[in-house]
Amino acid sequence: MKRAHLGLLVGLIAVGCSSSSFEVASPPGEDTGEVDTGSVALDSDLPVDSSSETEGPDTSIVDSGAADSFVPVDSTMPDTRPPDTGTMPDTTVVDTGTVPIDSGTIDSGTIDSATIDSAPIDSGTIDSGTPDTIVAIDTAPPLCPVLTSALTEVWVDAASPHATPNGTSTCPFKTIQQAVAYVNTLPVAARTIRVRAGTYNEVGAVLLPTLTTLTGAGIGATTILGGGACMGIGNCIVRVAGGAILEQVTVDASPTAKHAIVTGGTDPGGFPILRNLKATGAVGDGNAGILTSSGSLIGPNVESSGNKLGLVVWGSQKTTISGGGNVFDNNTLHGINHEGVGVLSFKGGGRASGNGQDGIKFGEATSTVAPFHEVWGVIIKNNGGAGIRFLANAGGEVRNSSFLGNNWGILARYGASNTFDFGNATASGNNSFAVGTAANKIAGVCVANTPGTATPIVGNKFSACPVTPRPCTEVSRDAECETVSTYSDVWYLGTSAPDASSCSPP
Repeated sequence: MKRAHLGLLVGLIAVGCSSSSFEVASPPGEDTGEVDTGSVALDSDLPVDSSSETEGPDTSIVDSGAADSFVPVDSTMPDTRPPDTGTMPDTTVVDTGTVPIDSGTIDSGTIDSATIDSAPIDSGTIDSGTPDTIVAIDTAPPLCPVLTSALTEVWVDAASPHATPNGTSTCPFKTIQQAVAYVNTLPVAARTIRVRAGTYNEVGAVLLPTLTTLTGAGIGATTILGGGACMGIGNCIVRVAGGAILEQVTVDASPTAKHAIVTGGTDPGGFPILRNLKATGAVGDGNAGILTSSGSLIGPNVESSGNKLGLVVWGSQKTTISGGGNVFDNNTLHGINHEGVGVLSFKGGGRASGNGQDGIKFGEATSTVAPFHEVWGVIIKNNGGAGIRFLANAGGEVRNSSFLGNNWGILARYGASNTFDFGNATASGNNSFAVGTAANKIAGVCVANTPGTATPIVGNKFSACPVTPRPCTEVSRDAECETVSTYSDVWYLGTSAPDASSCSPP
């Protein structure tokens, strides 16, 4: 039945029935029973070009057994495609099973010997296109908090950046004067001002209050300059009150005329204390590296050099130099000039050398009442005048000291009641007035205006032993052997020769 339908359709196409479209379908459910001959079936969906041929071979499609579905043929659309030969060209690429060899250069793994660019990778922010927002960086130091309690340690730093410092270690004052002003607002108590390394050119004298310790970063590390009026004693850089301590600083009075350090009187806290410091630059007339106005404790390691006067002692109270390492060298006039009535005790090691005039000078205003001055264990050499000069009314005891290269080792003048002890029968002097061939220029010891009793100069070292004291008959009583033209270990001027027994050679 189906074959008849196909024949009718082909016939209609062959005779040119191009004006009509037909749809032929097999009855539903009808089994045609057609056998597949193995031929390639024509595509029934393609329109047939009726103008290409009027009669041709049988183009009937062998039914494969499946129900046919026909698409209406549009006779108005000419078929421009090439005729179907019934054969489909095989465009499939045959896999030969062989992997093509990549002719590219094989990487041998060798590292490129070119120099590796060691420049740091630019870590700059990639511009995302968003407009930049510039934030101003605040470089000002943080504000210092207001203190709620009084400080016992007050800090100073010349490099302090704070506009409103409070004196703590993190917000230090910029000047020493600021720290002193703060301490003066507090009740009197033991406090420490710690001054960091730097140079502090202070406006006005630094007046260190009682019971206050000013500690620098060390000699040569913390330097104090400037200065001003010094409470009635000319001008100075620093004044240290009784009970106050100055240490670990250099105080430089140059270039103007003033004292470097002045110590005040005793307060309830005790004597002023100087230790581990250097005073220099006080080169004006009458100026001193250190001036004590009424007793002080000096040492250890106090140096006063390069001044008009190294140390000037005034007042009626005792000044003590002790602890070792105390040096009063290379001053224009005297290393130490004592002009008060109080006692000076210089013990424990030190030096007074290279000064233009005397190493140590005790003036006529000195008390005539015992106890007298003490000089123990001091090196005194190469001074332009005497190693130690005692003027009238100044008495003293000298032990274990060395005198070389001075005009006189010791030059002593008797007054109304003063006495001297440079070594006696029960306590040897142990002073050295010569080493080898080196000695002093005019005399080891010269005693002027001697009383009726012998001056004790027992148990010392001279250039020759025994010592024969020589009288200064060719000079006046007050000339103190200054015009003597020859050397003697002991010269004297007066009624009795000194006792220089029990000496020892150099």
